Amino acid sequence: MSYCASKSEGERSSFGFDWTDFLAGIGTNIVASNWSCDNDDLVIGVSTFDADGLITSVWLSGGNANTVYSVTNTVTLANSGIEVSTIELHLLED
Repeated sequence: MSYCASKSEGERSSFGFDWTDFLAGIGTNIVASNWSCDNDDLVIGVSTFDADGLITSVWLSGGNANTVYSVTNTVTLANSGIEVSTIELHLLED
């Protein structure tokens, strides 16, 4: 699961994944969620997942205009599985 999104340099925005349909198919939920980026110019802020262990989110800020960042969400599941999804984030000028 992945998608493309955009934000401006000065914007602080929340992004995430709704894992509900995927997890329903395998009968488990999220017990841990970690976020990473391929470039330190983009600031990864507070991240969380909901109480049901189905939806993950992260606050992102900073970055340089006209740059594409790969933001990855790695989740650990209650059944010990690990799943990875990526956001291709395009940074726009303010």
